[in-house]
Parts: sequence; structure tokens; C-alpha cells
Amino acid sequence: MTITQSRDSDDLRKHLAALKAAARLYRRQPDEARGTARRVAHALARQGGESGSPGITSAAHQLIESPDDQARDTLKNLIAQLDEQIQAISAPRGVVLLVEDDAALVKLFSHTLTQKGWEVAVAGTAEQAEAITRTQDVSVIVLDLVLPDADGRNLLLRFKEDRRSAAIPVLVASAHDDPHVQAECLALGASDFLKKPVKPKKLLELITRRAATPLVTEPATSESSTPLADYGVLSEAFQATTEENRTLALVGVASSSAEPSLPSGTAIVDALEQAGAAIAGDLGDGGLVARFGVEELVVLFRDADTGEACQRLERVRTLLSKATEGVLNIAAGLTAIEANTELEDAMDQAGRLLYLALRSTGERVLCDATAVPLPTVKILLAEDDALTAKLLVYRLTREPGFEVTHCPDGLDALAKAQEESIDLAILDINMPGIDGFDLLSRLREMPRHTDLPITMLTALGSEQDIVRGLELGANDYIVKPFSPTEVIARVRRLLGRSSRAR
Repeated sequence: MTITQSRDSDDLRKHLAALKAAARLYRRQPDEARGTARRVAHALARQGGESGSPGITSAAHQLIESPDDQARDTLKNLIAQLDEQIQAISAPRGVVLLVEDDAALVKLFSHTLTQKGWEVAVAGTAEQAEAITRTQDVSVIVLDLVLPDADGRNLLLRFKEDRRSAAIPVLVASAHDDPHVQAECLALGASDFLKKPVKPKKLLELITRRAATPLVTEPATSESSTPLADYGVLSEAFQATTEENRTLALVGVASSSAEPSLPSGTAIVDALEQAGAAIAGDLGDGGLVARFGVEELVVLFRDADTGEACQRLERVRTLLSKATEGVLNIAAGLTAIEANTELEDAMDQAGRLLYLALRSTGERVLCDATAVPLPTVKILLAEDDALTAKLLVYRLTREPGFEVTHCPDGLDALAKAQEESIDLAILDINMPGIDGFDLLSRLREMPRHTDLPITMLTALGSEQDIVRGLELGANDYIVKPFSPTEVIARVRRLLGRSSRAR
């Protein structure tokens, strides 16, 4: 307990003792008892306002303003409020890890939390945060998405993949609230997503609630309201599965051929929930269904070859298509898991097949890339750093059907966008000619590019750049340094949602 907390607790105990003495005096000398109680209530009303205890403040005012015949009942209520507050201050609450590099926010949140009995650990970088979770017993993590040394989404994933931190509730606090980013964080295992600026009271309420409700780290049972696991549970299950016939699928939602525009985000989430429940029910103990992003599920078949897994998914896909009257279709990419295959590699293979399924008819289960014609995708890359550009061009052009036009200058990229047909743009922010923000704005002003999928490249720690890019119309962002596999996954996801080049 801090010195401030100890002082607050001592003051409240003194007031509580005086009120309890007044309550005992009530039978013999009610007038004196009421007078004493109301004098203490006046002091508590002031102290409650200063210490941020609205329950005490309200109860004190009720006692001050209540008629004489109701004063005894309001006195009992005030005594109960004081008892609750003293217990809250005195009880050891646990450790909250603030993963945040903004000193002002750290100071504000730390003050609020320590006032209510929490111990606060602060990490300004992802490296520091992981070191703390390895050495301290953390109750709740509050995570910023933009850190000096990592994308917060990747750190969240590492938290959930590590047994030592997988069960710790993570509250994501970010200055941008793009629905796809929110959904991705929740899919990766976040308990809540908070839009900055976050009110300290709201943060305190969520921390208290999440700390009191331990996370379920095992896959949900069929009796649960949702059968979907998070990515951390999937990772553990993948590592623990040793059967020879293992198959992994990425399942996504596609619009029907009769409905060219993608339905609302709510409809997509509902459809995936239905798909997840149906697949989990069909699998029983033979597999696991996990969330992965706003439009994707991951399905791990523990003991099924691609033929059997394909039949199961096709059956679910047909049923759900009928249930939604053909407005939404389920597509899937399915890959066999070879010996010693890492989860990331299996996801990459299944992701390519899902992308091809979505880009072709949008309503199939695909386990063979040669079964569909490869679509040609033209990507505009605006990046002035030669090394970054070389890495991106190399990885993108390894993808069948991808063609990349690289422009090291913003004006050159704008000219290419005016002259050529493109299906997706990747824009660096800092470039000669015009910067990425200006280029983004000009692209969105062109009628032919109002729906162009665009992702921004930004440096670590540049949260304001990310927010500005999303506000100007970017669909996603990629933080440098990046994983090439992560870039491909994001590009596929954007193209899968897009109706261009189909």
C-alpha cells in the first residue's frame, strides 16, 4: 500500500469509527447522534470528492439532506460505503502492467490505479514488457498498439503464445479505432479495445472486472456461448498435435456473385460465428476453431487428411450459404501440415489458398492452387528506401500472379496511378516529391481509386501517422521493421475483401 493510500485509509477509518459511535448512540440520544453523523458526513462529502469516491460523496449528501426520520437509514448506507472503500484501499489488488511510452498517460493511469490499491509496473517498450511478464506475477496488461520497438499487435500475439502470459487479460488502448484493427486485436486474444483518450475511471472499471474474471485458456466446450478459441490456444494446440493426418484451414466470408458489394462488418462477424459454431460441432474433439481477424477463422483438424477435411468444410459451407439465403458464402483454403511445419508457415499456405478461393468464385473450399486460374494483381509500391523496397518486391513477386510497380518518389507513384490500372497500393509516409499522406489524399480524390485497397508503411512508434493515415482513407498499416509473412497476409486480406481485378 502506498503512503497516500495508507493516509486515505486511516482518515476513512476515523470517520467510520465516529459514524458507528453515532449509530450506537441513536437509541438513547437521537438528536445528538444525528448531529454527530451529519458533521462527519460534511467532512466525508469533501474528502470523497477529492479522492474520487462518488459512492461515499453521494451517501454523505443523502445523510446531510435526509429528513430526521430517515437519517438513521442513510447513516447505515454511509457506513456500508465506507466499509467497502476501506476494503478496496487496504486489500492488495495485484499488478497492472502498463505497456505505454507516453509519460503523461503513464502518470495519469498510475495515479488512478495506485489510489485504488493496484501496484503498477511500466514498460515503455515491447522488450521491457516481455521481461516483466517473465519475472512478475501480472494481473492485467494495458497495451498500446504503437511502441518504439514493436507493433502492439505482434506483442499481443507473443503474450498469448507464451504460457506464462497467455491467461493474463490484455486491454488494448489505442488512438485509432478502425473496426478491422479492433477485430484483429480481439481475435488475437485481447479482452477489450479502448479508444484513446481513455478515461481513468473507465480503465479502472475494466481492470477490476477483468482481474476478477480469470481467462479461460482451454478451448470452450460445446455448451459455451461461443466455441471459438483465441490464437494463443490455437498455437498451443498446434504444437501439441502430433497425429500424421493433420490439416489446417483458413475460413473466410465472401459476398455472393449476385451481391457484389461486401456486406456489413456485423453481418460478416455473425456469419463467422455461425460458421465457427457449425465447424466446431462437426469436429467434436477432433479439432479446434479459433478466431483470426474480422473475416477469418482458423480450423485445425487433428486427425483428418485434406480429403476428409474438405468434405467437412464443404458441408458446413453449403448449409450456411442456404441459411443466409445466398447473401453470404463461406470460402476456405485448406493445407496438409507436413512434419516440422511451423504454425506461421501453415497459416501462410492456407492463406494463399483462401485468397485464391475468394478471388475466384468466392464460394469454395480450395486445397489445390492449380484448381483455379491465377488472378493477375497489380501492386503499386511507393517506397524511397532501396532496401525496404527490394525486400517487399522480392516477397510480393514470389506470390503467383502478383506484379509490382516500384516508385521511389511520391510524384512518380501518382503518375503511375493515373496512367496504369492498379489493384492495391502500399505507400511509405516519408518520400521525396510528395509524402505518403498527400499521395493517399490524391488517390482517394480519383474516381477510379476511391475503393482502391491502400496500406501505409510507417516507422515504429508513429501512432499519430497511423491515425492520420486511417482518417485519410487508408485501409490498413504495416509497421517497420516488418515480417514479410505478415505483409503478405495483410495484402491477401485486403485483396480478398476487394471487388477489383476479379
